Amino acid sequence: MLLKKPKIELSGDIEKIDAITEQLCEFAKPYQSRCIVILDPFISALEDDIIGSLYKEFKITQVKIKHSSVLAWQRPLLLTLNLKNNYERDVLRYTINQALTELNPENLYKNSTRHYSGWIFTHTKVEKISEDFSCLSLQNMYQSKQLLRFYDPAVLPQLLTILNPKLQIKLLGHIEIWTLLDGNGDLFYRHNDEPGMVYTGQLGITKQLEQELNCIGINNQFLKKYRKNHPLEKINECESLNKIKPCLLRLMSRGFTDKALLVEWAKLAYKWGEDFDLHPYVQNKIQNMKTRFDFTDLLNEMINSDWQIKLNQ
Repeated sequence: MLLKKPKIELSGDIEKIDAITEQLCEFAKPYQSRCIVILDPFISALEDDIIGSLYKEFKITQVKIKHSSVLAWQRPLLLTLNLKNNYERDVLRYTINQALTELNPENLYKNSTRHYSGWIFTHTKVEKISEDFSCLSLQNMYQSKQLLRFYDPAVLPQLLTILNPKLQIKLLGHIEIWTLLDGNGDLFYRHNDEPGMVYTGQLGITKQLEQELNCIGINNQFLKKYRKNHPLEKINECESLNKIKPCLLRLMSRGFTDKALLVEWAKLAYKWGEDFDLHPYVQNKIQNMKTRFDFTDLLNEMINSDWQIKLNQ
């Protein structure tokens, strides 16, 4: 007896959902209309009747990430859809709807959750893609092995901007087209120039690159708060990263790694420019600072609008 499939209902901008769906269906055509959806329950459990029903059809593959910070229920999931099937095409539309809903600045600030992470296209079997994800997610950093959540849509576009072309190809691996929604709800996609390149899963992350990776997390924390207060403003996450990264790296080189301070520093860089910290006044102030608490007076001073006058002196 066939089980009744859950009814799919959409609540978002149908015109936008359909436009993204059509684009993804076009991407899928060379791959026998197969699309793999990346689902990420890392922040909170994915409680979704429609997704849950697809477990029973063996359409979901779990990525077995063996890291102490990732419990079994937090592992990424790869959902394989056949877009020639009307119901599964509707499931695709549903995942787009959910991804757009999660991107609402108020929702994102409150929940920090993006379960519906992207849509990828490849001729490679999903089991192999799962193995690739498992290997790539555990990276040997400067001093320890750490979790690299490269499949997070808030991470991947920025990560690609700081990796050289060879490492970009390594990261994409067997995936030929990777798509996701950026923070503005627009479709981001990247074609892999050399899909299937053989690699060990290690990107060879140097101390410098590790610090740049940390800047991505700081940028995302800053943008989450900024978007809540400016919900209608379109922001390019990669441009924001490039703007705040120089001053963050300079502060980290002084031994400051406190995230609360770095987020405040990022706010100032976004407002006053990437080199605001090179102003003699700022350099003089931070010369003898030892902890983030020493920065309180300076941060309060630089929030004031008349700081621009001092910058121009």
